[in-house]
This record gives sequence, C-alpha cells and structure tokens, in this order.
Amino acid sequence: MDTKFSGYPDIGSIQPGRLIKYRVSVDRFAAEVLLPGFSYTDFDKKIGGKLSLWCLAKLLECVGSVVIGNFFAPTYITKDTTLFVATRRIEFKPLFYQKRFLYEACCGVATPLRFYYYVSHIGNTSYTVTHEWIDNKTGELIVKSSTKAVLVNKTTRKPKPIPDMHGLNEHRQCIKDNTVLEKPDPVVIPDNAFKHTLKALHSECDSNDHINQASYVSWCSDAASLGAIRGHFKNYTKHIERYQMKDIVVHYLGEAHANNIVTVNVWEGGKSGKQLMFAVLVCEKVVFFMHVDMYDSLPVDVSPHLESML
Repeated sequence: MDTKFSGYPDIGSIQPGRLIKYRVSVDRFAAEVLLPGFSYTDFDKKIGGKLSLWCLAKLLECVGSVVIGNFFAPTYITKDTTLFVATRRIEFKPLFYQKRFLYEACCGVATPLRFYYYVSHIGNTSYTVTHEWIDNKTGELIVKSSTKAVLVNKTTRKPKPIPDMHGLNEHRQCIKDNTVLEKPDPVVIPDNAFKHTLKALHSECDSNDHINQASYVSWCSDAASLGAIRGHFKNYTKHIERYQMKDIVVHYLGEAHANNIVTVNVWEGGKSGKQLMFAVLVCEKVVFFMHVDMYDSLPVDVSPHLESML
C-alpha cells in the first residue's frame, strides 16, 4: 500500500517496548498505528465468534485517540469549540468474514493490528478522516471506515469555519482520497417499523456530555436482533450480527443525553428488502439514522475451533 510511510522502516521496529506503536506524518495529515491483537474477551460466541459492532466501533475510536495529540485537528479545539461526528461509513471486506482469520491472524501480542489513518476530505466547517485496517502480514484491506467531523461552537452548537492552519488550504486539493459524506434525505419511518424503547445511561456518554458514537450502534444491534428473534422481519430471524454486513452508513442528526428515553426504530428497505434501516428518536425527533447493506450469503457459522475456545 502506497502511503506517506512507504519509505519508512516497518512500524513494528519503532518505539521498542511499547505494545501500542504509532507515528504521524510530518504534515500531520496521516498516521500509522499498530495495536495489540485481540484477546479472548473480544470474541462473541452468540454471533459466531465474531467481533461485535460495538467492539469494532471502540477499536476505531482507539486508533484516533492514540494519535490525536499529534494530528492536525486538536489545534482547532479551544475552550469555545469542539468537534462533533456527523457521518460515518464502514465497509467490511470479505476477509473480515473468513473463518479463523480474526482469531488466528489478529489475536494476541504476536499478531498486532495495523491501521492507516488519514485526512481524506476537507470542507469549510468539516473534515473527513479515514481508517484503513489492513492485514499486518499481507497488506490486504479488512475494514475501511470514513468519519466526517464538524467544528462546532460549544455555546451555540452551530458549525464554524476551520481556520487555515498547517497549510490546510494547500492540502484540500492534494489529499489522498477525496471522500465526501453527504447528509441524508429526510428520514421517513414506516408504520410497520419495529420499535424498541430504552433509557440512555451515564456510562454511555462521552466527553461532550452526549451519547458516545459506539452506543448508538449497540442500541441498533440489540433492537434489530430483538425484532428478528420475535419474527418481525422477513429476511432476518437471528441475532443481526450473525449476518455478513457489507456496508454501514451512519448519520448523527442530533444529541441524546443520559436519562433520555430513546426509541430505536428498525425496518427492512431497499429493492430486495434486505437493507436494514434504523432511526433513533428522542422526544419524537430523529437524532440518529443508519442503514446497513448485507452481503448476499447465509448467516455466519461459528468455527468449531473457536467454539471449543469459547
């Protein structure tokens, strides 16, 4: 893979003694991260020994957190401003679903997880960063995730322009991947949507005092699985994460806070009816929208080897 670090020594050779290794490019628009491989607790037997969506979301969050102090974005954060995530897209490559791959090629300190993290689009008030999780041995892409963040005034909660620092304007035309994540069309929830109501917890809040990104994904997984098990859907009858997800697009349209009563709506959409749509409501207002496209395949079966491990 041709990156800003292609001519550098292998990342595994730097920062001796550290389990988490990282480096940030000179221009501060890209980073490379090496994390320890998965442990026993990362695998979930009830979904076929896979990595759960919540776990994956936290893993991607970790990659950004490791390098954020040296990345370009923190210089824009002041006592009056913060960053809100607006949109995210996660693409799952077939390698993610190969039997034994996650726990044989990505489990333990000796098989670390490799990520390339870079700015892929810059707008007026927002920018997009992309995670590429690649096989540390072959360089093959496993998961690609792009996240759009908006610079926001803390008091008004409104977007504000990104200052031209670190040669930002020069990089607008030459960044690696001109990824643009657009706003969704107005969300229309059908009458036959499955509904699941819950209470947001303090443990699900982040440093901005609103619900963490990964918690929304967890709510949707639980709601869809409950609907499937109860026979509400035509194409899904098991825990929703037992199916092979191909593409997830997420839109954060508002805020939810601790103690809010939220309603998760789930319904089947798309031409085949196999696309899953999610809308999270707070006080009858949509604050989160997500749609999921599946691979055209059977639910993932647990590997006999992993089943004996768990």
